[in-house]
Amino acid sequence: MARLRSGGSFLRIETGRHVALPRAERICPCCDKEVEHTSHFLLHCEAYAVQRVFHYRIITVYISTQNNPNLKFLWEHNKIEILYGSQEDLHLNELVMAYATSCYRKRCKLLNLEKKSRYWNLSK
Repeated sequence: MARLRSGGSFLRIETGRHVALPRAERICPCCDKEVEHTSHFLLHCEAYAVQRVFHYRIITVYISTQNNPNLKFLWEHNKIEILYGSQEDLHLNELVMAYATSCYRKRCKLLNLEKKSRYWNLSK
């Protein structure tokens, strides 16, 4: 998550910058539909639809058990704030990290990048 938040990630929005690729050409290699930036990776990319459904259910159940209307509002209206891990709830951050890691594993598999998974400590 730190890599996603800091701009030092594996996403095309960052890697394309290092080779002076115009922003509009930094298309997601998994879906070929739009620029691969953090919100695309976490919220929109069709390649991670299964991971999204599975982990969103877990996160939704967890949030529904919390007595925090602000958290519920954010999840319903501005998921990216929660998915960036900006909340002080450590368990919620762990759930979000599990989701991001699951998406990253899928990305590595789709792009045959298994060796890069060590950066996310994916020993499973």
